[in-house]
Amino acid sequence: MEKSFNETYKEHIRKRAFELAEEFENKSDSEIVQSLYKMADERIKEIILPNPVSCTKGCSFCCYGEVQISNIEASYFLNKIDGTKGNEEILKKQNSVKDFKELKWVDTRCPMLGENEECTVYENRPLICRMTNSTDYPPLCKENEPRKQLFMIEISAIQASLLILSDRKTISLHKLLIND
Repeated sequence: MEKSFNETYKEHIRKRAFELAEEFENKSDSEIVQSLYKMADERIKEIILPNPVSCTKGCSFCCYGEVQISNIEASYFLNKIDGTKGNEEILKKQNSVKDFKELKWVDTRCPMLGENEECTVYENRPLICRMTNSTDYPPLCKENEPRKQLFMIEISAIQASLLILSDRKTISLHKLLIND
């Protein structure tokens, strides 16, 4: 069986994550998130140039499923969205079950998607959302086919460093938005 990207590069990712965490340990949560998001966006642009992504505005296939974010991101996200709750009907459904896996796929839709399937918090979206890009033929997304995703050691390390700096604490976006 073929190893996943993270399994293959585990030690590289771990080493870089600790380097980043050490670099940012004396910064405010806001400075950490802004800096790491900027770093991630720059790295993603670098890899996208030779590998054009199929994602376009309004494409939301990857915006279904439980979104876990670090506590540092959660605080930053709530501050940036300034009281925006997203789709309350979806939030109710998502928070009515003990296990997110109990939901129908259609009910796992990100509560921050607008009516046109566009992200309403795009500029402030969590790192996991920034990392999700497909290089496959666009119609495959609509057919539930496996997608070729872009992975980079640096991006995975940025995500891991946020977890380290959050003392490995995360929260699901749907729980964050309902509890605020």
